[in-house]
Amino acid sequence: MKTNFILHIGIFAILTTMPNIAKALEIISPTSCIAIGIGTPGCICFGGTKAGATCSVDSQCPGGKCVQDTGIDIDKCTPETCKPTTTGWSSCGVGANSYVECEATAECVGNFCMHGQNYRCVAGAYGNPSASNKTACAPCPSPGTSAAGSTSQSDCYIPAGTTGSDSTGTYKYTSNCYYK
Repeated sequence: MKTNFILHIGIFAILTTMPNIAKALEIISPTSCIAIGIGTPGCICFGGTKAGATCSVDSQCPGGKCVQDTGIDIDKCTPETCKPTTTGWSSCGVGANSYVECEATAECVGNFCMHGQNYRCVAGAYGNPSASNKTACAPCPSPGTSAAGSTSQSDCYIPAGTTGSDSTGTYKYTSNCYYK
């Protein structure tokens, strides 16, 4: 089944590389039905819960935009055709914070394949990084470590087998010792 959308090929290419559909929809605002006049015939909901339905104002498209249908056919997005550009977790290149890593994502939003990223802290760090806060990871207290994706300092631990010494002598941890 094909659905008619307003997108010109250049805009479609931009949309398929943007992780944030709201930002992507801002790019096509010159062709929104609001911009060309309320009640303009030939408008459809792009995105949201009523994607593909006819509309005349954005409020008729919860979670989407009311845009002009120019008759360009776009094939339906499928899991087989919508895949991340890379697989696995790797460095995000987030400047001074080397405690964050990213994983490419792809999901069908209506008929379009939207690419984005998931964020997590590397092993030995904890926090809740996101697209808007990529520096939210902090290292575990020394000599602690953690599993990748840890979100709290209580996920940090001193590994079993770690040795140390203090005024009473030397010691060795016999099991993982978690921070509180």
